Amino acid sequence: MRRLLPAIVATLLLTVATGRAAEVNALLPKETEQVVYFNFKQAMESDIIKKYAKTQFKQMLDGELVKQYTEAFGIDPMKDLDSLTVGLWGKDEPIGMAVLKGKFDTKKLFEAAKAEAAKSKDKVEIVDIKGDDGEFKAIKLSGENSDKAMYLSVADGTTVVASSEEKMLAKTLSSFNKKEKSKLEKRISDLVIKQDDKATMWYCAVVEGKLDDVNNLDQLGATGIDPEAFKKQLKNLQTIGMTLRLAEAVSLEINMGMKDADSADEMSTSLEKLVDTAKSFLPFLSAQAPKAKGIVNDLTKTLKTTSKNSDVTLGFKITAEAIKTATASGDDD
Repeated sequence: MRRLLPAIVATLLLTVATGRAAEVNALLPKETEQVVYFNFKQAMESDIIKKYAKTQFKQMLDGELVKQYTEAFGIDPMKDLDSLTVGLWGKDEPIGMAVLKGKFDTKKLFEAAKAEAAKSKDKVEIVDIKGDDGEFKAIKLSGENSDKAMYLSVADGTTVVASSEEKMLAKTLSSFNKKEKSKLEKRISDLVIKQDDKATMWYCAVVEGKLDDVNNLDQLGATGIDPEAFKKQLKNLQTIGMTLRLAEAVSLEINMGMKDADSADEMSTSLEKLVDTAKSFLPFLSAQAPKAKGIVNDLTKTLKTTSKNSDVTLGFKITAEAIKTATASGDDD
């Protein structure tokens, strides 16, 4: 999970449409500083996936290794997985709690883990973890390139939880059994509520004080931005939110919550310079890759930044037709 999260966050795309507010997952621990959410159901049912990517998804899931585990666990990823919520905290090496919602056969899952443990105990092991109200069965997964294991267990037939911290997983299972309410701090909780639960994917975090040591910004000078001024602007950044929606188009929106309206205006001005620089290079991309012309045109038309009160928004939209053309097989014209 550690290796996948940076890629997940890096590919988040946000919708400019509004929807129903997201719910705060009660299983995320109070330490949570960042939340990542992926809506499997919405992704699989989106027009853009159905038309252009469902076959590729199915081929990937029908691969020998993936199929071996999904069949053993009694899971059909195309039908049984609803959503994944991940809470992250910590600075140097973030710790995470993952909550997977869907339809699970608990008996099959543990039977498959037991069979795998018999073949490779150094990688898979069934262990007992202690919680506030008793012991829980968990599956311990040890990666080849990591000195930390991942612990996974089933809260019920619709909820699987996992963490790199054994004690944290036990605490979460105890909390689930007690039906405790969310313990998230108000600032991150308020951010989660602002997200759209109909989106394909979203990410939000409280970043106040976490970007004060950012360096190596000298290259921004080429865009007309004063690197030192931008460093000060980053210090005024309080929160960040990103959301992905796959529908008839792919839309991106990144929202930055600034300290006040003045700092929002300053950040918006800097981002406008970055947008203008990006747009000046887009024609070169189109010339080098003719199939990407539609994507370039979409970005040129829709890539923009706006400022309202203490919030700054950066976003764009790419149409399904542009994506279809860019990914079509055959040689470039």
